[in-house]
Parts: sequence; C-alpha cells; structure tokens
Amino acid sequence: MGEKEVMTGGGAAVLRMPAAAMIVVGCLRWKSKAATSSFLLAEPPSAAPAPGRMDLGSVQRFIEQTRKDLQFLNDTVARAHGVDGSPIKDFDTTTLGEESSAGYFSTTSRIHIMHNEGARLPHSLIVKRAGGFNESFRSMAERAQVAEKEHKFYSLLLPRLSTEVASSLPRVYHSSPSSLLMEDLSPRADVADQEEGIDSAFAEKAVRLAAGLHAPFWGSPRMPDCVVPGADPSSWLSLIQAKSSEIYRARGFLGGCGDEVDEAIGAYLHEHAEAIHRRATEEVPQTLIHADMRAGNLMRERGEGKGGCLLLDWQTFCAGPGLYDIASLLVCSMTVSARRLHCLDLLRLYQRRLGELGVDYAWDDLMLHFRLAMLQQAFLINYAFEDVTAEDCPLLFTRARRRIIQAITDFNCLDLTFPKTEERKKN
Repeated sequence: MGEKEVMTGGGAAVLRMPAAAMIVVGCLRWKSKAATSSFLLAEPPSAAPAPGRMDLGSVQRFIEQTRKDLQFLNDTVARAHGVDGSPIKDFDTTTLGEESSAGYFSTTSRIHIMHNEGARLPHSLIVKRAGGFNESFRSMAERAQVAEKEHKFYSLLLPRLSTEVASSLPRVYHSSPSSLLMEDLSPRADVADQEEGIDSAFAEKAVRLAAGLHAPFWGSPRMPDCVVPGADPSSWLSLIQAKSSEIYRARGFLGGCGDEVDEAIGAYLHEHAEAIHRRATEEVPQTLIHADMRAGNLMRERGEGKGGCLLLDWQTFCAGPGLYDIASLLVCSMTVSARRLHCLDLLRLYQRRLGELGVDYAWDDLMLHFRLAMLQQAFLINYAFEDVTAEDCPLLFTRARRRIIQAITDFNCLDLTFPKTEERKKN
C-alpha cells in the first residue's frame, strides 16, 4: 500500500494512499460546489489547493463548508416542503450554459440535490449570483444594483403582487442582496425563444400577465417604497438613456456600424434623448414595470392544458410606462412579420385587460405611449452594442436591433415632436 506526502504548511504529513485519494476526490467535488457554497453561507470560498500541494487546513475547511451547506439546504429547502430531519444527503452543481438564455447581469448555476428516496423534494434548484456578460454589463449591473433590487423584489414586493402574477414566478427559498436560491422551473417549462421570436398565442398570455402586473400599481400612489421612480437617476430607464447618450457621443449609434436609417434614428434619438426620457417617466402614466420583459425572461409551461407564461429576472424593475414592457414583448420578442400581423390586436388586448382590472387607457394615448416606448428600447440596443464587435455579437442583439429599428420606422416614431432644450430652459 503506497504512501503520499502532503504539505501542511508547517511540515509534511504522511497519508496512506486510500486516505489521500479520498481527500483528492473530496477536494474535486468541493471545487464543483465552491461557487454554490459561497452563496449558501454568504462567505467567500476558500482557495482551492494549488496543483501538487494540498493544505490539510484547506481540506478541513472544505469538509466543514460542505457540512454547513448540507445543513443549510435541509434547513431551508426541506423545511419549506414540510420534510423533517435531514433528508438531503449531498449536492453538486453545474452551469446552465446556453439554457441560461444569456444572463447579462448574473451568473446562474443548477444545484443537483440527492435526498432520501420518497422524500417529496425537488431534485434540482437554481442559484443566481451577481455577474455579467462582459465588463460593460458587469459595471452597469453594479451601478444599477440589480442583484440587490432582485432581492428587494422577492423579499418586499412579491407579497404585494396579485395571485395571478405571483403564481407565474419561481419559488424562492432564500434571498440575499448578492444571490438567490430558487425553484428550478426546467422540469415543467421551457425558456421562450428570444432569437426566433414568440408566437401570437404565447404573446397573448404574456400581455395578459403584463396587464395583471401593471393594473394594481397604475398611477403611482400605491407604489411601494422599494420601487425606484423611472425618473430617478438610479432607475434602469434613466441608466440606459444616460449610457446610450454617452456612447453616442463617443462612437455614434450602434458603434457607427448601421445604415442610413440607423444613423437617422440615432441622430433623432440623441437630439431628443432627455426629452424622450422625461416624457416617458414623468408625463406618461407610471406603474410597476418589469423593465426587461423579453422572451428570454419568459418560460412556457409544458403539458396538456398548460402553456402558461412564467416570468423571471426581476433585476431591473422600477416605476415606468407600462408600454415599455409591452414593447419588449411585441417588438423585441416577435419577428417583424409576426409583429406586423398581430401587434394592434395584442395592444387592444392589453387595453381591454387593463379596463377589466379598473384602468381606463384611451386608445390614442396608448398608441402615443407605445411609440415613445419604442424609442426607449432604442436606447437599450445602443447601450447593448457597447464592447460588442461584429465577430462576437450575440444573435439576440442583432435581431433585437433589426426588430426595434423596423418598428420605429413602421410606426413613424420619428414624427413625435419634443421641445428643443433651449426652449425648455426658457420656459
């Protein structure tokens, strides 16, 4: 039976091979859990041993960390399902990869949990932590405090939502300002296809859900304190307008890579940027909005008689015009041909559903505000193209760009008039 020398910091300890092998296996398994462990205990994970050196103190911390993680899962998840004792025996983690639908403001992993046979517990969970698609998105995520906002949503705002909306969200087991532990919806639903676009039947469900979210908070007086006003500099709507204007001054619209139509829209958009933002966040009726209600943040339930719409990623919620969410659905998340065919009917559905919920929205006002919301969406795509080259540009970006630009043209959004900055200052 062989032996292995293991460095301990103050000297060497000799372990028989089976013991050393067990430690190696344990370390490798811990490394796969490390990111999750830092979430579960809200502590930074211990540094993994360097190749060829296994500090026994680190190994002991790994083992203790895993023990605490298991206890946390049993205390948090098992008890939430009414299961006593410690039925969860082990867990492992994997990344979601493409399944995560390009999480631009977070990193997301799946926890696979092993529990006693017969225990009525989920076999997997989702851990969501602060992160970003690239440095620009990470910087914006920090500036917008998106992780903290999502924590506030689930801990403070969720209890105030209607049953219709609350039942369309994942179950959250634990929330902190930096991470979430939540239900894995994949066993019963699929992420909607942002790139290929959603069909009109699913769009109807999403529009109804949006109206159910917007109606109870319409007009702002009942808005909870945790909801940032759209006009506030820290709101998502303010940040994308300010960032888009900053990028436009530095490198033009869409990085200067667009055609004549793109350039005309970019010039108009940024000549009137402040006026567009002010009208959308101060003059248009305000309500609670998701502010990123695109297909990639929606899931479609599977099964006969199902097909319901589930809504994810509440990192950018704020007060704003309800039509901003509707534009995310009907413009960014549908193909141009599908939007042209179904958009007006879906807008009528939104108006009708709001009316059923006690909100009177005149059609002319609705259409005017919808055109304004499309211009706000253009701020978003200009910001999204920062630090993205033609070689690595996600297909989602290029298709969203084409859909928004075409919608702005189709609805003659550049015919909207705004007072000049100088005239506004005089008044």
